[in-house]
Amino acid sequence: DYHEAVVVIACHVDMDGCVFRHLPDEAAGGEGDAIAVISDDPDRPGTASATIRNGQFLHIGQGIHTRFAYVLVEGCYFTGHEGDNDDIDLYGESTPPPMVRGNVMLNPNHDDMINPTRCSAWIVGNLIGGCDDHGVVLRDKGAPVVMNNVIFDCRSAGIAVQNQCDALLINNTLVNCGRGVRFFD
Repeated sequence: DYHEAVVVIACHVDMDGCVFRHLPDEAAGGEGDAIAVISDDPDRPGTASATIRNGQFLHIGQGIHTRFAYVLVEGCYFTGHEGDNDDIDLYGESTPPPMVRGNVMLNPNHDDMINPTRCSAWIVGNLIGGCDDHGVVLRDKGAPVVMNNVIFDCRSAGIAVQNQCDALLINNTLVNCGRGVRFFD
């Protein structure tokens, strides 16, 4: 039961220069999601992956969601996501681990911006700012790498590390956040 504009199940897709804007759904706020990449669908099992480059995600629900799938998200622009969503939500391990690099994520209407859960994603060289929550949330078992990012104006924290996550944080610039790095269980 998926509610995304593009759903990738048990296959690979390359996307370059796509624009996702004001995606509707049945909810009062109209917060449809853009892309789901799913490797654990019970009806269609198999590895899923995606390369998403130079896209724009403008005033939608969640931008990119994965489940046990590799994605490369590079050179994309995210702004104004709605509801309890993230610009990029990565769930579960994949081989290789997801790579989120060189993106710009600014001014969501609410919530975190990048959220790998139980995922050893690489988050490298992104510009992340202007949220009322966390810029990056690293959650649960996994070994994510967060390197060379600029994170600013995130009310709760620039980076949150939670619940047994074994994160490696290297050379990030955190400015004007409620906390630079927040640890909690």
